[in-house]
Formats: sequence, C-alpha cells, structure tokens
Amino acid sequence: MSDRLARLKTVQNPEAALIEYFYDEAASTQGKGNLTRKVQQRGLSGAVVSGEVRYHYDEWNRPVRRVYSGVVNGVTTPNVTYRYDTHEYPVSGVTSYPKGRLTGVKSGGVEVALDSMDAQGRVTRSSPARSVFALSVRTSFLTQGPCSW
Repeated sequence: MSDRLARLKTVQNPEAALIEYFYDEAASTQGKGNLTRKVQQRGLSGAVVSGEVRYHYDEWNRPVRRVYSGVVNGVTTPNVTYRYDTHEYPVSGVTSYPKGRLTGVKSGGVEVALDSMDAQGRVTRSSPARSVFALSVRTSFLTQGPCSW
C-alpha cells in the first residue's frame, strides 16, 4: 500500500508477514519526507518477532545513522554510522576532494574509510580503519576520456 505521494507504506508478503514504512512529515523537522522508520514483523511458530530500523539524516538529507533494534531471524544487526566531508585519518601526501562526499562507514566495530578521491569524486583508495580483517583496496581509473573500441 502506498500513500498519496506514491511512497511505500505497508507490504505484506510470504517472507515477512508485515513491513511498515514511516516518513518524516513533522513541521519541526521541515517535513522533508525522508524515511525515518521501518518496522518488520514476522510470525514464527505462533510468536510474532519484530525488528525496527530508525534512519537519521543531516541537514542535507544525507543518511548519517541507522539504528537497529529487535532480533529478526535470530540475528541482531549492528548500527551503521556514515561520515561525510572530512577524512578521519587523512593520508599525508595524497590530494583528495572529500567535500560533499561519503568518507567513511562504521558498523559493528568495523570502519571502512574512503581515504582518497579524485576530482570527479571516484574513490581512489579505501581501507578499514579498525577491523579484525586485513583489507586494502586501491582503485585506478582511465583519465584519458571515454574508451573507444
């Protein structure tokens, strides 16, 4: 079921008994219409299990935090935090363009830092700042223009 703005309000399907979506309509938050909450209810062996996700945004409507509560399918999901505009761990000697861009994501004790971007905003270097895994990603792009065949 959708509302008058064609935004999803409720879904009922075999995988999840009911999913409800709630949006920001309050005048105190300027009613930007962002998704603020998603509630999932699932019937398991006569019991109803419920999980909820709350979405938080900055003044530019960018998601800054997802907060999970409840246990769905026996799994607890860690919260997620997004960072923009600055590098928490700047790389010396590397030119980067972080303004207006996602620069880090943190969830469950693992943070992926987007260390460097080119002038077009493409990630050229990322690495986990804190993690139990050893992972480093380096990406390079063609800067000579479109490819020809």
